[in-house]
Amino acid sequence: STQSTGVLTLTVAASFFFDDFASIMIAGKSLAPLVSKLGLSVQKFSLVVHTIAVVAASLCPLSSWAGVQIGYIESSFSLAKKEVSGFYFLLQSIPYRYFAVNMLTCTLLYVLLNRDIAPMIKYEEQSSLLSIKGKPEKKRF
Repeated sequence: STQSTGVLTLTVAASFFFDDFASIMIAGKSLAPLVSKLGLSVQKFSLVVHTIAVVAASLCPLSSWAGVQIGYIESSFSLAKKEVSGFYFLLQSIPYRYFAVNMLTCTLLYVLLNRDIAPMIKYEEQSSLLSIKGKPEKKRF
């Protein structure tokens, strides 16, 4: 079903949390043939892979993006002649990353509830018509 394909996409994209670009490339290339066969639209697949990859890298303190942020934090404090731990400040900022947390929540709900909104309804209907399994029932907001 499209819901299980979406959950698989979420899992694969989140498992490569260390780098958003690597996650997008690995999840995208490895799951693309499966996605088209199971009736999930390319647009929804792209949205889920990209959103989860970027959000996971943003929230994980062990990602390549965290290394960039630590460098920015430490260089800013060094200009102010202060000696601080950039990693400590990065960890303290995670609860205040409202956009990343909200996008993660919305994407999880979007996939788990199997609901489509806005233009995605049209893309999912077109994709399900082209799939082998037929047209799955979709809930709309």
